[in-house]
Amino acid sequence: MTMKLRCNITQNIIYMTKKRYTRLLAKYNGDEEALRSNYISLRGKKVRDGIIEMPEKITNRIKCSVTGHWCYITKARIAAGIAKYGSWETLCANYKSRVTKRLLKSGKTEDEIKQMVIDGTYPSSHKC
Repeated sequence: MTMKLRCNITQNIIYMTKKRYTRLLAKYNGDEEALRSNYISLRGKKVRDGIIEMPEKITNRIKCSVTGHWCYITKARIAAGIAKYGSWETLCANYKSRVTKRLLKSGKTEDEIKQMVIDGTYPSSHKC
């Protein structure tokens, strides 16, 4: 089984084996909340120590403003979004995933979609 954690410095998702995840969890006395809030990847440590430069921004990943789910998008969709909203920051603040847009068009409200995420009934899709 593959586990994943997000680095707190680079914001990259790190995939690891269950064995490695268990070893990391043992360092935090089994507290998953502490592990997730303090985890720094090897690349993150190099960025923190000044060995390598931090990339200015991650350009192919964006968070849905309604659900909070991370989505990977193409450069063409980024360019279209920036043309529509004017800047990357505005695009990030207003971005809605494809599944969320489909639910909004079908008549759901943002609050209903957020409740679907909490309840676990939000349609899972590998495409955003």
